[in-house]
Amino acid sequence: MFHLSQLQKFLHAMTAASEMRAQIIQQLEDLPPDKLRRLAEFLQFLTSQEHPTPPAAPSNQRQPGLHPHAFAASDDFDEPLPDSFWLGEV
Repeated sequence: MFHLSQLQKFLHAMTAASEMRAQIIQQLEDLPPDKLRRLAEFLQFLTSQEHPTPPAAPSNQRQPGLHPHAFAASDDFDEPLPDSFWLGEV
């Protein structure tokens, strides 16, 4: 159920929106074609922002072989590190 104050706010908002639409239409009629084209592009951008394309769902499975030869392990990879490494000596 509506209260009178809610109804008044609603009607005021509708009247304000109607007046704003009339002003916008008048301004559109006065725009030169190049600016009208830019405005149309901007409106298309705004509309695309309201309904963006959802990102694809990420795949939780790893796929081997995507980056072959991305790194190479040295021949002594499995050898123990020298004490100088652990002591911070150069």
